[in-house]
Amino acid sequence: MKRAGTDINITQRMIERKMNFFGHICRMQDERLIKQVVFGIMDGKNKTGRPKRRWTDDLADWCNKDICTLYRLAMDRKKWTHLVKYVVAPTGIEPMEQERERERERERDSSATHGTM
Repeated sequence: MKRAGTDINITQRMIERKMNFFGHICRMQDERLIKQVVFGIMDGKNKTGRPKRRWTDDLADWCNKDICTLYRLAMDRKKWTHLVKYVVAPTGIEPMEQERERERERERDSSATHGTM
């Protein structure tokens, strides 16, 4: 993804897209089918054996928070966006610090380019 001007790899992009979609689903009206599918509980008995992996399990793992907490965070778009950027940050640093580091890199690259001529 270097060519596109970002340092985010394909896995981080997938995480970002899935988290953004989860936030979108949370903010939907309760009557929407997709929201009922994601947050619904099935009637009946589960099969024996290992529990099936749910779509929301990845989100809980990436954020180290339970789904109820993530749902509440997603309702506030600003907080959710900040959390998504923090989770996707490739080095685990805050997004603002990451942006400053990119700016320093650009300055180094431009000075190296101008210095060699």
